[in-house]
Amino acid sequence: HNVWGQLSFGATQMGSVALPPSALPDPFQVGHCRRLADGSYAVIGYVVDRQSPWQIYRAITRDGFHFEEVRQVFATPDAGPGWHYAARVAYSPSLRRYLFMKNVRQQDVGYRMYVFLSEDGESWTEYDGNPVFDDGDSWGVLWSEQSQQFIYYGKGWQHDDRKRVNELALNARRVVTVRTSPDGVHWTPNLPSHTGAGTTTADGSRHGMRIFDTELVTPDYQISLHPNDPEDLEFYVAFPFEYEGRYFITAADYAGSFLPPGFTPMRIDGHGQAMGAELWTSHDGLHWERPFMHAMSSSGGLHNPMLIGDRIIWCRGGERDVVPADRICYTTAWSNAVFESASFLMPAAGLTINVRIPADGLANDSCVGYVMAELVDDANQVPPGYDSESCIMEGPLDQLRHPLRWGARQRDGGELAGNRFRVRFYLRAAQIYALCSTDEGHPAS
Repeated sequence: HNVWGQLSFGATQMGSVALPPSALPDPFQVGHCRRLADGSYAVIGYVVDRQSPWQIYRAITRDGFHFEEVRQVFATPDAGPGWHYAARVAYSPSLRRYLFMKNVRQQDVGYRMYVFLSEDGESWTEYDGNPVFDDGDSWGVLWSEQSQQFIYYGKGWQHDDRKRVNELALNARRVVTVRTSPDGVHWTPNLPSHTGAGTTTADGSRHGMRIFDTELVTPDYQISLHPNDPEDLEFYVAFPFEYEGRYFITAADYAGSFLPPGFTPMRIDGHGQAMGAELWTSHDGLHWERPFMHAMSSSGGLHNPMLIGDRIIWCRGGERDVVPADRICYTTAWSNAVFESASFLMPAAGLTINVRIPADGLANDSCVGYVMAELVDDANQVPPGYDSESCIMEGPLDQLRHPLRWGARQRDGGELAGNRFRVRFYLRAAQIYALCSTDEGHPAS
């Protein structure tokens, strides 16, 4: 809010840790986790593959790397109606309902979505109205407490006759299709995306790539390209998660290539490789911003994150993706800049800042990096003693919860508790991750 200067935004690069072989079923994937009182996590996992029976498991993990008490709680008896390679899990605390989504691939339609429900994660029931919609190549799903609904983010397609690069489909591009449901079984829009029916084969000069002449979800239910995006950009897949009341999507950016199909790394049908991933943010899971557009650095995985020790952890098959706790993304400025926080009620315990000075890649020569902070009330006035020159932070400083203190008396704002303020930050060559208060030892952004 009220920005002066040139702010920029960064997303922390995710690290990856490989695991040694284990006794877990292969390929085992974590679908959802719930933090327990002792800091461990109760896990719902699954094993799925193409044209095969699949299973749901329960387990416990204390460190995000090793699993205990692994047990199977659901299994399909056979290969079913054409089960495909993906599955996702979400949980609604408001409904007290787990949602397990499983895709099916049928030659004449493409993909269809089946759902299974559970109140406790132990007993699962197939919804008798399956399939719930015709779609579901690759997707992510979460429950938005803000909007009180399950939200599905699927690999969708839009007709596009302007494509110039070699690609799997000659006249369509990948976008993110958004569907919502108050209960996990009735979805809006209830429109099909028939990518498997009615397609025709192009002539031999285009290596058998397809032309989509079938029904697709309309663009008003999709996240499409921005005018600043390259014309050939596509969104290959979107994996959502929630952290500290903020919603995030890890979106894989993709583009075809002018390289001929079959020329490494291009497949014979023109299917190439993802360009990287960028992080999207939202306050409700429905309205998304892309502050890290084309940044190619991201966080996130196929399930809600685990916060264990000083790391956020996602399980991805035999690997673990990690970022430092509370440091998914940040605001920074190369030169001098100013911005204000949202308005809040001043807590009695005062304020802390999650900050790094100097910013990544910069030395602390001549104190080039700094942060100053002042309180601003609803009348745009600074209370006496709470001006920016009374709260100066210089590097080296790298703390998740650095107390904000003003003046020689080290006032923390507690005397102003209950009144509404904003914090106005002045900064240069610093990274600000969060402004927080502390209530009985629990951080609250």
